[in-house]
Amino acid sequence: TWTYQMRVNATNSYAVHAVRILTDAPPAMAIGPRTSIRRGQTATVRYTKSSGNGIFVDPGTGFPSRPSGAYGGTGLSVGALIVIDDNTVDVVTTATAGATLGTRNFTYTQGDGQLSTLTGALTVRATAPVSGTVALGNFVGTVAGRPFTLTFRDAANADLETLNVVATATGAVTGDSLRPAGTYRLAIRGGTFLRKVVEVTLTDDGLVAPFSVTLVNGDVNGDNQVGTADLSSVSARQGATSSSGNWLAAADLDGSGTIDATDLNIVRTNFRQKGDL
Repeated sequence: TWTYQMRVNATNSYAVHAVRILTDAPPAMAIGPRTSIRRGQTATVRYTKSSGNGIFVDPGTGFPSRPSGAYGGTGLSVGALIVIDDNTVDVVTTATAGATLGTRNFTYTQGDGQLSTLTGALTVRATAPVSGTVALGNFVGTVAGRPFTLTFRDAANADLETLNVVATATGAVTGDSLRPAGTYRLAIRGGTFLRKVVEVTLTDDGLVAPFSVTLVNGDVNGDNQVGTADLSSVSARQGATSSSGNWLAAADLDGSGTIDATDLNIVRTNFRQKGDL
């Protein structure tokens, strides 16, 4: 908004004094609950005032100068910018299928042109990160590098997606899911350990909480239960090592390098236990 005033300091001596009246400056911003968006998705992203005296201002419909927003980089567009109150603004954001992956800055522009930019405002992802920890029962061998599968299932227990992951030395596993946000049954399985199914909630930022499970050992033949066949397999190979002709890695349940009484006791202890379906 501009105001113009005519000034007179003598006969036939005039001047025009122009003054631009600005709204309050926009505030420094902070990211709200959502910190990422997937390719091909439209979502509402909330930004809030983080500090200072600035405010978000929208004079409303019918006024030519209204606030706007824009992201850096390519593939992100703003469909609508809604000022909720002085301290909060919602931005309807769309990521194209080919949007460049990575973190983007967001710039809010007040109707009079004053700017506020939030660095690292939103991350464009192709997938959602999935993480958790597996503890291996009755196992003393090397955990690092052991393979596991993480299978997302629906409420009817139908398989939707399987991630092949590898554990670290501490049992941490990580993967990337293409599943949309929602609640799922997650089946964790690997090696001689019985399947464990837990309920997880997936957002575009990843799991709401990383899963943590302890897996039961003793399934030599991979049928998801500890039974007679497993007992027979371990019993028939007592004393075998990797150099033995009758060596079977799966029968070395504790990962010690020798199939011995300890492995036999694992089967006996967990006999007739079954993994989750």
